[in-house]
Amino acid sequence: MAVQDKRKCVEKITEENIETVSEYEVLSAMLYGSITPEEKRELVAHRLLDEFGTIAHIIDAPLHKLLKIQGMGIVGATFLKLIPSFFRKYRQSKWPEHPVFKDYRYAARYMHDRLTGYETEVVVVMCLDSSGKMLSCKKIFEGTVNSADICLRKIMDFAITSDAKKVIIGHNHIYGSAMPSNADYDTTQIIAGVLKNARILLEDHVVSTYKEYRSFREIGFITE
Repeated sequence: MAVQDKRKCVEKITEENIETVSEYEVLSAMLYGSITPEEKRELVAHRLLDEFGTIAHIIDAPLHKLLKIQGMGIVGATFLKLIPSFFRKYRQSKWPEHPVFKDYRYAARYMHDRLTGYETEVVVVMCLDSSGKMLSCKKIFEGTVNSADICLRKIMDFAITSDAKKVIIGHNHIYGSAMPSNADYDTTQIIAGVLKNARILLEDHVVSTYKEYRSFREIGFITE
C-alpha cells in the first residue's frame, strides 16, 4: 500500500504540468516520507493550508508555528524549512566554482542566485581579482547592509583577506521591491569610498528579492 501511495504521489507530479496540480497535492507529495500513513499526511496538508494559506507562507512560517499544527513532527517541519536552502544550493551548483565575470549583468545574476531563499536580510560579498575572476563569495552579515559600522568592517576584512581587487556587494529585501532605498544609496557611497582608500574597486551592489534584482551599475549609480 505504501509503495502504491508513493507511486501515486510521484506520478501525479511528474506526469502532469505541476502548474495544474493543486497546492494541496504538491504539499502532500512534499510531506511523503516524513508523515505516514497517507490519511494522516492528507490531514496535515489540509491543516497547514488552512492555517497558512499557501505553500510559500507555510515554508516561510517559523518552525515553532509549524510544530503547533496537529500531526506535524520535527522531521517534516524541518524539511519544509530547508526547502529554500536546497533551492539556493541548486541554483549555485549550476555555476562554475570560480566564474569569471566580464559583464556586470552576469555577476548580478550570480549574486541574485546567492541571495535566494533567505528569510532574513543578509549581506553577501563577492571578491574578484583584476580580471573579474571570483576569488571568494560568502554571507558576511545577517541584518541590513545599512548597519554601517559592523557591516563595513566585515566587508573590509573579507576583501583584504581575499586579496580582492574588486568587490561586489549584494543584499536582499525580504518584502517589497528590489529598488534601492535612499539608505542603500548612502551606504553604497560610504562603502565605495572606504574600499577606494584601500585600492579596491566597488564593482557593483545588487539588491535582490525572491523574484527580481537591481544592479547599481545598471541603474547608473556606480560608473567607475
